[in-house]
Amino acid sequence: MKKLIVLSIATFGLLIGNVNAQEKKEKVPHEERMEKKFEKMEAELKLTPDQSAKIRAIHQEAMEKRKALHEQMKQVKEEEKQAIKTVLTPEQQKKMQEMREKKQTEHKKEHMHHPQKVEAHGKEGRGKPTPERK
Repeated sequence: MKKLIVLSIATFGLLIGNVNAQEKKEKVPHEERMEKKFEKMEAELKLTPDQSAKIRAIHQEAMEKRKALHEQMKQVKEEEKQAIKTVLTPEQQKKMQEMREKKQTEHKKEHMHHPQKVEAHGKEGRGKPTPERK
């Protein structure tokens, strides 16, 4: 049974990675995309209702954990930013802020000129490095 759950989770992960490009273009709500993926996984693996319910619960728990970790990472990043700020002189702080703003602007421009990267790596453009990002 554990092997089946692990296999199901692995399959689900593969299904998530293969999001239909048309869905992304149309900005289909996340819940709707996830439901389609679950339905596909259920059909392809011929899951029983019990298996399906268990896998959905496992996925929901994992999503909640990822969300909590994301929030923790944002907090750690902000704490780091504030700690660094205490070490810098006012001039250095200003320069660092300018550097951050420039980086954000460049990041936004990159995504405007390379929408395929956004599709390949999600809305935040994160994921496996592309040749340009190595």
